[in-house]
Amino acid sequence: MADVFISYHEKSSGDLVKQIADTLESEGISCWYAKRDLPPGGKFADYIPKEIRSCKVFLLVLNEGSNHSEHVKSETNLAFRRVNKQEQITLVPFKVDNCVLDDDVDYYLSRFNIANGNPADAQSIWNLAERISRILNVETLQTPRQGNLSGEAPDKSKRKFLIAACAVCVALLLTFTLMRLRKLTTDETPTPTPVTTTTNGRPTPTITTTTTDEMPTWTLDENHLSINITGPMDNYGPSEYGLSAPWAEEKAVISSVTILDGVASIGSYAFDQFPSLNSVQIPESVTKIGDGAFRDCTALSHIDIPDSVSELGKEAFSGCSRLKDVVIPNGVTVIPVSLFSGCTGLTQAYIPDSVKEIQANAFHDCKSLSFVSVPNSANIADGAFPETVEITYRETLPEPEPESLWETAQEQYE
Repeated sequence: MADVFISYHEKSSGDLVKQIADTLESEGISCWYAKRDLPPGGKFADYIPKEIRSCKVFLLVLNEGSNHSEHVKSETNLAFRRVNKQEQITLVPFKVDNCVLDDDVDYYLSRFNIANGNPADAQSIWNLAERISRILNVETLQTPRQGNLSGEAPDKSKRKFLIAACAVCVALLLTFTLMRLRKLTTDETPTPTPVTTTTNGRPTPTITTTTTDEMPTWTLDENHLSINITGPMDNYGPSEYGLSAPWAEEKAVISSVTILDGVASIGSYAFDQFPSLNSVQIPESVTKIGDGAFRDCTALSHIDIPDSVSELGKEAFSGCSRLKDVVIPNGVTVIPVSLFSGCTGLTQAYIPDSVKEIQANAFHDCKSLSFVSVPNSANIADGAFPETVEITYRETLPEPEPESLWETAQEQYE
């Protein structure tokens, strides 16, 4: 497998890609690009995903053609998923014209440093080669400097000088690093690398969390996904943006999810668009269900939300078209935007006295919901319910007045 996968638009940058690959390979860095390396008669879908999963650097040659290419966007999405899982891959965008990035391309590349290059300038290609060499820890000896743009390699004496200079710099750097390490306090502990294990023989992905030092784990047993996380689950992103949870690769076969006790929250979009999911078990330790956590789980007909949950994210159950009934826990104060939007099979919804606000589109397009009772203290936004729903307001008991200081002191004295 190659060190560098080159993603590009053939018609607009094929010659440039050959030049880049030749430069990198002259430095001992192997490259793969479709025009040269796809076997005769081979299918793109059979080779490209495999090469992207195994490469160390994903080089995106970015210009007007690749900016609008759906194939390039699909390749970038595969690479971005590896970056999001914190696998050993670096995404290097190399922009070679003044194109204005499409919104979806800009979204993927917003966190990366985009290098600008000029196809007519050999130095910019050598600069790119140097950058990739540093990423791969490959010593670059043939990079031409200003005044030597012909591509000729330096003579042997210059090479020896460069090697000696590099050795001195490395020695000084190591000495400085050791001196700095001695000054660091010993009470700082590194965050362990989160580990994910599967039983289906696939490469082990990783999950990260910014809110706990503990390691989340998940196991897949046939069609059952069991998540064992000792701290809060991560927040992920919508499936269409390539930011899915790592277990989303198995979404087509997962029908049951058990979240084990100890998990404090269900991350945003953790189970976004799981078409076969029909059973979910949530422990009492969970206090929050994130945005879009179960969005478009079209096979889910029932879910028990434990009383411990006090916060529900927007769109958490939107698009769950088979969901028939739901009980919102007493403790939830806000029913957020589009929480049950598109739940066309929903016939019953219990709204507790604790709810103070029902936001826009909370029950949008819930066609089977004909009646709902809400506390008279709740503020209902326009469009929260379909026009066909009959809303009745019920009286809520006032909160008990706190005891006076005198009564409290008297009880303590007695």
